Amino acid sequence: MVFTKGQIPWNKGKKETRIEVIEKLRKAHLGKVAWNKGLKGYNAGEEHPLYGKYHTEEAKEKNRIAHLGKFIGKLNPNWQGGKSFEPYSPEFNNNLKEQIRKRDGYRCQQCFRHQDELFKNTKAGIKPYKLYIHHIDYNKENNNPNNLISLCLNCHLQTNYERKDWTKYYQNKINKGGY
Repeated sequence: MVFTKGQIPWNKGKKETRIEVIEKLRKAHLGKVAWNKGLKGYNAGEEHPLYGKYHTEEAKEKNRIAHLGKFIGKLNPNWQGGKSFEPYSPEFNNNLKEQIRKRDGYRCQQCFRHQDELFKNTKAGIKPYKLYIHHIDYNKENNNPNNLISLCLNCHLQTNYERKDWTKYYQNKINKGGY
């Protein structure tokens, strides 16, 4: 409600507790039919047109493919020919990752958040996590420190799109010594 100049709100000077307000609303609604009751053809229970009807497993799979099929595998616009399934080389281990994090000052090189500030939601609750180590050229075999950079989860997820642009961006950043 918008008040014009000089208008006094209806509740000015009145102090009601939350319980008093709830009780007042309850009394005002006594005897009234709820908005979702009494609608013909769409009542809950047996009167509902879809009551007792279920999709078959075949229909569920058909719907899943119709809605998600265009985004799965080779049909996805970000498909890289199965590149994500290639294994990392043995040199890409925890020691190398920790060296890169230390080199980068334990900060995401995109948003500059410190590793101690990073948390993610898991089934077990909110947990801290270490910075991800990103291959700038997306080649899992190239473990040259100049090809590796520390990124937080959010920034690392962004690198999955427009890969050529990110490669160029981070290579320029390294060449200028800006990281």
